[in-house]
Amino acid sequence: MKIHPVIFLMLPLTICPPLIKTFQPDAHINADRYNPGAYDIVINEVMADPEPVVNLPSVEYIELYNKTDDEIEMVEWSLTVGEKSIILPDIRIGKHDFLLICDAGDSSWLKPYGSVLPVKGLPALPNKAGILTLTAHPGEVIHSVYYSNRWFSNALKAEGGWSLELKDPDNPCGGLDNWDGSDHYLGGTPGFTNSLACLNPDDIKPDLYRAATTSDSGLLITFNEPMMFSGVSDPFLYTVNREIYHPLTAEPVPPDYHSVNLTFNDKFKPFTVYELMVKEEINDCAGNSLAKRYAEFGLALNPDSFDLIINEVLFDALDEEEFVEVMNRSEKILELSSLKFLLMDGYTGSILKMLAEISGNFQLLPGHYAVVTRNATMLKDHYHCSYPAAIIEDPEMGALPDREGRIALADKTFKVIDQFTYNAAYHHGMIKDPEGVSLERLHRDFPTNDPDNWHSAAEDAGFATPGYENSQSFSPDETFQASVRVIPEIFTPDNDGKDDFLALAYQFDNPGIIASVMIFDNQGRLVKQLAKNALLGIEGFFTWDGTDDEGKPEKAGIYLVYTEVFSAKGGLHQYKNICVLARELK
Repeated sequence: MKIHPVIFLMLPLTICPPLIKTFQPDAHINADRYNPGAYDIVINEVMADPEPVVNLPSVEYIELYNKTDDEIEMVEWSLTVGEKSIILPDIRIGKHDFLLICDAGDSSWLKPYGSVLPVKGLPALPNKAGILTLTAHPGEVIHSVYYSNRWFSNALKAEGGWSLELKDPDNPCGGLDNWDGSDHYLGGTPGFTNSLACLNPDDIKPDLYRAATTSDSGLLITFNEPMMFSGVSDPFLYTVNREIYHPLTAEPVPPDYHSVNLTFNDKFKPFTVYELMVKEEINDCAGNSLAKRYAEFGLALNPDSFDLIINEVLFDALDEEEFVEVMNRSEKILELSSLKFLLMDGYTGSILKMLAEISGNFQLLPGHYAVVTRNATMLKDHYHCSYPAAIIEDPEMGALPDREGRIALADKTFKVIDQFTYNAAYHHGMIKDPEGVSLERLHRDFPTNDPDNWHSAAEDAGFATPGYENSQSFSPDETFQASVRVIPEIFTPDNDGKDDFLALAYQFDNPGIIASVMIFDNQGRLVKQLAKNALLGIEGFFTWDGTDDEGKPEKAGIYLVYTEVFSAKGGLHQYKNICVLARELK
């Protein structure tokens, strides 16, 4: 074993109160066998990446901790690492004692630190992220942990050599909030009290996140955190309206019971939105009852072209919170499973790489939003997320180019549903550095690739609105015909989310219109050419952000928007609209 000198780092202080417990192995063996239940033994520490070595042997290990006041016999128990399961040798673990699980070939290295359970052929622990599940015979899940190197608050520790420690064993499903990198100088605490041990209770109520049909009589419901198995398996806890009533069966989905499969006697009808209600007696594994207890669902259809649109994009992020938001602009309930997000070549249209793919059941009701991001935690930390259930995390999501790129939505056959060629130049003229600012779609029915259909997210909305209505939008007056008008007549381009741009809306009786649009100041000087001999459709709009042709902000004042329109039949029409550019007095 190669021993490295002690590495001193600036370690964060543990901010939760100390855990007042005495951890002592018990040599006495109880005569009566204790039947353990869920979370009686917890996965307490994980050393998935022991290199570069700090001060422990270069050995992977999993530490178990017996929380109870009884000795527990582990007979025919199994450990699952990812999808690989292995039967553990029979062993007893004393009350409030620790047990180190490692590969049989490494056991001698860990024996100085405490009780060791050598396991032949123990699967390797993934360094980046993995799922560990401890199961008692004949199949009861005792504890399951999805760990990730994102749980290290110290980026240096995430590179290896440090273990992940559970802070509070009585909060076994706390995830990121209850795990962090060890603060011990050894790099971990195998066989003894965790350096981060403290009281860190979970007092946040869980939510019913979403529901999605799996068949015409099957429903998969998902919670935002692991739930207590015994509390979610009663069919009478669930009720569906429209005379569907209770399911016949309720089967929790192992290993962490985030989800429950419901099977009903009656079949769901197409083109119908149902509501599922759940009784508040359902608890998470910390005993908290439900807060949000309802979800809408229905039989879903695969999206056709332009049913699902790209509605917002953050392509130049501060960190890992880049995202693409989609919106269901149809009247259908859409199935998003297997939906692909592709990065395309801007010239040839060929696929450069897969950005992300939605796995599992996810359905989107009309007018609702879904957001795909690489790091949901960072996204929620940096931006207001009104509907966390709309966020889908794909840790393998590819990076978006910072300046310009072409994103496509495609179904499982790679049929393109919508695509957007974005450019940083689409941002508001006052946005000098677009890092951390999303582009929002202004109107869902106008072309995706019209630059005038996109605008920077408002500052007072936090520069992005993932999962809910855009801060910037435009709705033309539907009453005017064969005319051109400005909306609003007074605008304030300060990116506060209110009247940040001027829209020149047009609507004609016939297609094939050619238009040029110019903006003049009150001295008659041309300051902006919005369009020159542009081929227009029947309806649409141009936008002006208050800058001149060089991108410099214009002064407050009265401006003339002059539009020349040539019809396909040879006629010339002129439109003169007055607008007021207002700015805050300083």
